[in-house]
Amino acid sequence: MRRIAGLWDIDIDIEVHPNMTLIEAHSIAYNVETAIKERIENVYDIVIHVEPSGNIENEGYGLSEEILKNQK
Repeated sequence: MRRIAGLWDIDIDIEVHPNMTLIEAHSIAYNVETAIKERIENVYDIVIHVEPSGNIENEGYGLSEEILKNQK
């Protein structure tokens, strides 16, 4: 999440079952976007990237299950 002139610009990756259809995956992404907009005011833009679960990317940012487990 980033602030731009008092508005939120949100980029998020979600993982879905690898055998899920594109239509099903986009439906989940739409529901995620709707839920975010219902809970956060002043959202300028949301970009949701859908990936198959288990997809391993070496990203230098963001959260991982390992990071979240270590914060408990």
